[in-house]
Amino acid sequence: MNTIKEIKASEKHMNNMYIGTAIGLILGVITIIIGAPHFLTIGVIYLIMTIWHKSNAIIKILDKNLEVKLAPIASRRYIKYTDIESINSSNKRFVEILYKDSGESKKLRIPVKLLEKTDMDMLIETINNNSSVQ
Repeated sequence: MNTIKEIKASEKHMNNMYIGTAIGLILGVITIIIGAPHFLTIGVIYLIMTIWHKSNAIIKILDKNLEVKLAPIASRRYIKYTDIESINSSNKRFVEILYKDSGESKKLRIPVKLLEKTDMDMLIETINNNSSVQ
């Protein structure tokens, strides 16, 4: 399968991740000093997620399907264009893709703020052009 485009997290989302990581690590260090190290765990989790989002593509647009992995511990989804039933971009927070997987209808919700607007528009256009969605 040929990769047509790889879509990574938006700069705005990455900036929010950097801020969350910094706050979590600072709170972690402060709470270690006072004897409650649980905030350090939040900082480490944010650090792992930030590194993962910075270095990995969230969506890969391939010639016959989409490969989607929204988070480090989320399962990778392979969605054939022919299995896509509908795409709904009317919600301001999520773009919802309804698709068939082994005969079962499933829903994928992609947060709008996770991707750049141009990447989201291109993804929607690609799905509309390659699937039977009207």
